[in-house]
Amino acid sequence: MLAGSPPRPAFVYGGAPASRHAPLCEEFTDMAVLFHCPWENADEWFAALQAAMPGEDLRRWPDTGDPADIDFAIVWQLPPGELRAFPNLKGISSMGAGVDGLMADPTLPDGV
Repeated sequence: MLAGSPPRPAFVYGGAPASRHAPLCEEFTDMAVLFHCPWENADEWFAALQAAMPGEDLRRWPDTGDPADIDFAIVWQLPPGELRAFPNLKGISSMGAGVDGLMADPTLPDGV
């Protein structure tokens, strides 16, 4: 897969079939997931994530609804300080090759 290309909806976890990992993911259903991507193909990424994660509540920044609902963030170049608004955030996945931008944010929530 080329950098910046959306994931293939039928596959997750590095290209392994999603069904192979389904038992591992059952405990993570009903999550609210924040998505932010400034790339031109962000709509394709969002659609691919919706297809790969049909049971999840995917929300695009800045239309996040209740910030307390957000459990996980899949982001690239989210403006600094924005993640602090999500008090129940449990994890963050960077869409890019590095996490320097995320780690440089002094307001990154503790424990995430």
